[in-house]
Amino acid sequence: DSLAKSFEPAAIESRWGPEWEQSGQYEPTLDAAKPSFSIQLPPPNVTGTLHMGHAFNQTIMDSLTRYHRMRGHNTLWVPGTDHAGIATQIVVERKLQGEGKSRHDLGRKNFVAKVWEWKEESGTTITRQMRRMGDSRDSFMWHIEYPFSDGPQKAADGSPLRGMHIATTRPETMLADGALAVHPDDERYKHLVGKMVDLPLCDRKIPVITDDYVDPAFGSGVVKITGAHDFNDYQVALRHDLPLITIFTLDAKINENGPVQYQGLDRYDCRKAVLKDLEEQGFLEKAVPHKNMVPVCARTGAVVEPMLTDQWFVALSKVSDKDPTGKSIAQKARDAVSSGEVKFVPEQWVNTYNQWMNNIQDWCISRQLWWGHQIPAWYDEDGKVYVATSEEEAQKQAPGKKLTRDEDVLDTWYSSALVPFSSLGWPEKTKELSLFLPSSVLVTGYDIIFFWVARMIMMTTHFTGQVPFKDVYIHGLVKDAQGKKMSKSEGNVLDPVDLIDGIELAPLLEKRSQGLRKPETAPQRVEADVAKGFADYRLDNVAGSIYQFVWDEFCDWYLEIAKVQIQTGNDAQKRATRRTLIRTLEAILRLSHPLIPFITEELWQTVAPIAGKTGKFIGVAPYPQSQPEKIDEKAEEYAGKIKELVEKCRALRGELKVSPAVRLPLYVVGDAEFMTAVAPVLKSLAKLSEVRVFDHELVWAEVITSPTGAAPIAEVGNIRICLYMEVDVAAEKARLGKEATRLEGELVKVNAKLANEAFVNKVPPAVLEQEKKRLADFTATLAKIREQLARLK
Repeated sequence: DSLAKSFEPAAIESRWGPEWEQSGQYEPTLDAAKPSFSIQLPPPNVTGTLHMGHAFNQTIMDSLTRYHRMRGHNTLWVPGTDHAGIATQIVVERKLQGEGKSRHDLGRKNFVAKVWEWKEESGTTITRQMRRMGDSRDSFMWHIEYPFSDGPQKAADGSPLRGMHIATTRPETMLADGALAVHPDDERYKHLVGKMVDLPLCDRKIPVITDDYVDPAFGSGVVKITGAHDFNDYQVALRHDLPLITIFTLDAKINENGPVQYQGLDRYDCRKAVLKDLEEQGFLEKAVPHKNMVPVCARTGAVVEPMLTDQWFVALSKVSDKDPTGKSIAQKARDAVSSGEVKFVPEQWVNTYNQWMNNIQDWCISRQLWWGHQIPAWYDEDGKVYVATSEEEAQKQAPGKKLTRDEDVLDTWYSSALVPFSSLGWPEKTKELSLFLPSSVLVTGYDIIFFWVARMIMMTTHFTGQVPFKDVYIHGLVKDAQGKKMSKSEGNVLDPVDLIDGIELAPLLEKRSQGLRKPETAPQRVEADVAKGFADYRLDNVAGSIYQFVWDEFCDWYLEIAKVQIQTGNDAQKRATRRTLIRTLEAILRLSHPLIPFITEELWQTVAPIAGKTGKFIGVAPYPQSQPEKIDEKAEEYAGKIKELVEKCRALRGELKVSPAVRLPLYVVGDAEFMTAVAPVLKSLAKLSEVRVFDHELVWAEVITSPTGAAPIAEVGNIRICLYMEVDVAAEKARLGKEATRLEGELVKVNAKLANEAFVNKVPPAVLEQEKKRLADFTATLAKIREQLARLK
C-alpha cells in the first residue's frame, strides 16, 4: 500500500498507541549483564488532567526511555498518579454540592465510593492522555488472596489469617494452579503446610506444600504452582506429583479446563475478566508496577506462552541400562572433547562448547510441521506407542491393531546431527564408514557450535562409538557494514561469479559501494552527536543534530545526487543508489523515533521491509550506534569537493546576475578524472548546460578569455572552473563601467573615513572592523570588474 500524501496524526496515533501496548515491548528486561535505565514519573494529581507542562515533561521522559530501550538496555519507566487526598475530597464535595448533597448525607462508606468513582474518571483521563502521547510504561504484579478451605487460620504471631497471599504477572494462569508452595524452613508457614486453600474463581481446592525452589525473602514467601504453564513450576509439580492442568488452546484461548465463563476468551481478555472478578469478589488486594521479563518470539513478535504439550525428547543426561559405556549421551560428548579426541581451533571456543554442554537439558526433537523427517512412531486405538523403522515393523509389534503415525517431524538439527555417519551408509558396515569416520576437520562458524557441532558429537559418539571429526576449525563470520550475516534477502552478498571468473579488488569493492559513496560513513557523525545529546540530557541538541542531518545533508545533497545517479547510471548503480537511500532513510527513522515516535513508526513499517530490516515495531529495533572506525575521510573529502564545486558555481552565477533558469556551460581544468566522474551531478545541481573538461590549461584559458564572453573564475583545490556566458559586448561594457564607477566612489568614502584619525579613535572596534571589511570587499570586487572589462576590450 502507498503512503498517504499527508500526515494524519489522529489516525496514526490511535492505531500505533494500542498496538505498542499490546505487543509487550514496554515490559522491561532483567538482564544483569546489560546497563539499566529507570525513570520515575513525577505523579500528577489525580484531580485533574495533564497540561502542556506535563506533556513537555513526559515527552522528555518518553524520549529517554525509548532511546535506552532501543539501545537494548534494561529499561523501566514507572508511571503513577498522586491520590491528592485533600484536593480530591474538595473536588468530590463540590460535585455533591452541585447535586444539593453533602458527604454527611452519603455517610463515610458511600462517600469513599464516590471518591473512587472520581478517581477512576480523572485517573483514566490522565492515563488516556499519556497513551495518546505514546508513552511507554511497565507491567504490573497483581497480589491475590487464596482463602483457607477450613476458614481463617492463625499466623505464626497469632494474628488472624484469612488466606495465603501470592503475587503474579499472569493472573489468568491461576485457573491452572495445582498448589501453593512455601520454603520448608520458613517459620511463618510451617504450621500451615498441608492445609487446603480454595482456588479463587474455580471450584477446586489445592494444597499448601513445601519446596526448596521458593525464595522466602521474595514477596510474601508464597508462590502459586502452575505446572503446565511455567518451566520452574513444572519441575516442582513433578517432584510433588501435582496435577498438570493445561488451560490454553494452541492459539492462546481458554480451553475446556478453565471455568465456563472464561472458555473461548483470548488470554489477555481472560486476564481482564479474571482481575475484574477477583476484585468484585474481594480476592484482589493490589496491583504494583513490576519489572517483568517476557519471552518474545523472534520470528513473529508474539509473546511466548509457556505451555505443556506432548513432544518427543532425547534424554541427554540419563544413562540407559542398555548402554555398555555406562555414560549418558551428553557425558560421552563432553569426554570426546576433554580427552582431546575432538579439538577446537582456535582453542578458546572449547569454553563455548563446555558452557553449553555442562548446562544441557533434555532435547525436544519434535516439530509440528509436515516438511521434514516424520517421527518414526505409531499409535494404536488405545494410544499405545510403537517405535519402529517402518510401518511394517511397527505392525509386527501390534498384530491386528489399527495404527496411526505421529504427524510431527524431527527437529532439523536432529536430522543434521546424524549427517557425519548416516551419509556414509550407517547402520550398514560400509567401506565409506570405515574410511571416513571420523573425518579430519569440520569447518564452521561460531554461531552454531551448540546448534550443530555439539549435537553431531553427541549423536555420533552415541550411535557409533566414534567421534564425528578430529578438529573443529571455527572461523569468523562474513558480515556487512551493519554486522549482519550475508544474505540474499538482505541484498548484501558478493557475487561469487566475480570471484570465480576473476575480478580486481577495486571494481569488486566498487560494486559494493556503487551509488552514494560509502553510505555508512554519512550517519556516523550525527549518531555520535545524538548519543552525546542523550547522555547530556540535551534533547534540543539531539533534535537539532537530527534535523540538520536530515534537512541539510540527506535532503539537500543525498537526494539530489541520487536523482542524477538514478537517471544516468547503469542498472547496478541505480540499484545501489536506491538501496543506499532506503537504508539511510531507515536509519534516520530509528534515529528519530525517541523524539517523534508515531510518524516514524508509520513510515518505518513501509520502509523497513524494503531496507531488509525485520521486526514488528521500530521501538524494539536496535538504536543506531556511531562506529567512528567506519568514517571514511576520503569519501567525505570526495563529497565535500562536490558540494564546494556546486556552491562555487552558484556564486559565479550570482556574479553574472543570471537567473538559475538560464543554463550556462562550465569550463573546467584540473583533476580531469574526478571532474568527468562528477560532471552529471554538477550539471544537475548547478543548473549547467554542460560540463566541459579541458586537459590543458592553455587551451582552457584561451577559450574563457574570448572577448565576447563573460567568464568569472573560481578555484577548488587544484581545479579551476569558469562559468561562461556569451554577452552583448557594448551593453556589458557599459554595465561594468557603471558598476566600476560606483565602487570607486564607495572606496573614496571608505578611505576617507579610515584616514580620519578622529573617526578611527572614536568608533567602537566592531564598526572599525566593518569599515575595513567594506574596503577589502569593494577593492576585490572592483578588481574583478576591471579584469572583466579588460577581456572585453
